[in-house]
Amino acid sequence: MRLAARTALAAFPAGTSMPAIAAALEHESSRAGRRLLVRSLRSCRVPDAYPVLLDLMDAHQPSMSSEASDALLSVRRGGPSMDPYRLLVSDRWNMLARTAYGLTQVLLLLPENSNTELLRDCLDNSLRQILPALIRLAALKRPDAPVDTCIQIFLSGERARLPFVLELLDTILPPVERQQLASLLEPIPLDERTAIGRKHFPDMPSAVEEWLRNAVYSNNEWLSAVALDYSLKAVDGAASWIQWNSLPASHLVSETVIRCAQRSPALAATIAPSHLMTQEVPPMFTTLEKTILLKSVSLFKEISAEDLSYVAGIAEDVEVPSGTPVFREGDYGDCLYVIIVGSVRIHKGDHDLAVLGRMESFGEMALLDGASRSASATVLEDATMIKVDREQFLDVMLSSPEIMHGMIRLLLTRLREANEKLSAQ
Repeated sequence: MRLAARTALAAFPAGTSMPAIAAALEHESSRAGRRLLVRSLRSCRVPDAYPVLLDLMDAHQPSMSSEASDALLSVRRGGPSMDPYRLLVSDRWNMLARTAYGLTQVLLLLPENSNTELLRDCLDNSLRQILPALIRLAALKRPDAPVDTCIQIFLSGERARLPFVLELLDTILPPVERQQLASLLEPIPLDERTAIGRKHFPDMPSAVEEWLRNAVYSNNEWLSAVALDYSLKAVDGAASWIQWNSLPASHLVSETVIRCAQRSPALAATIAPSHLMTQEVPPMFTTLEKTILLKSVSLFKEISAEDLSYVAGIAEDVEVPSGTPVFREGDYGDCLYVIIVGSVRIHKGDHDLAVLGRMESFGEMALLDGASRSASATVLEDATMIKVDREQFLDVMLSSPEIMHGMIRLLLTRLREANEKLSAQ
């Protein structure tokens, strides 16, 4: 996918027209490809880029909205006023603000249980992308404003510095828009935030089911799959209102439908046959299931489930019988393992270092440095594991800045912990 996107970018010499770039964006369906194409617009110092980027903002595509707003602000800093597009900017602002409050409403209404884990992660991650986009849209009136600092303060959760952000918003936003954004940024209870949202957007969804009925048909395959998975698992009567032939045609959605049908013969009888014959489901774990399992690994816990799903997509289910060596000390480190069932002994020769069980992982650092194994690993009890190959992981990481940033955060955390231990000695 990245190769196709790079080929498309190479076809954009200086002076390429906006219609040509817009056409390329329209036909590039992969997220990585669209990201690369959007970034190509950052160097366009012409007002024609404005409507193209504004049109890319979508309530169901928060990551694309964030990327497009970033490119838009970059173009604005080197280009003319956006006055001719102020109505379009206002429309995108209202769309994203309403979406943010709607997500907050759903978070408030969702029950606290394991069924909502992926859905909550999806909603939280969407908010973390939409709010920076709103800040950048606000800064289009004052492109010299230090919005990058504001966004970093929000993303890092530094509450002590939040007044700096709110003070800046006072200077660049009208009162109504300032209140809308401030209420989303301030650390206030969800019920208070949603009450404020209803004053500005009375048509927000009033029930989780109402939001789900729209989300399952989203053009964002991750959102659609997660909403569909939750609906079929936890919402009574969901199968009766889902229009199966209107669901997005995607691997992830089809895989989710088939897995839910496997769990419930009654559900299988209501699903359009075309959705049950589109593909073969992995024998053990679906992409959604592997994503949840990978989130339990310290290496991945700070990465959003949506981004982690790309790693889950390359992860392999493996079954290893008792007594089998997984790897030996000195072997090339080429993969990570997560234990789902069974146990694994980590040892140097006959000296045991640890015995690992369910939901524990080993070989994490091999994904990053590929160094030789520092110890051996042997299966004690018949094990079912998820295996992530290093070469494939590096390929995914290069196409996803979020995963790369998550790796950097983990390494910095471990470095700080090591320094603290040394200081305490």
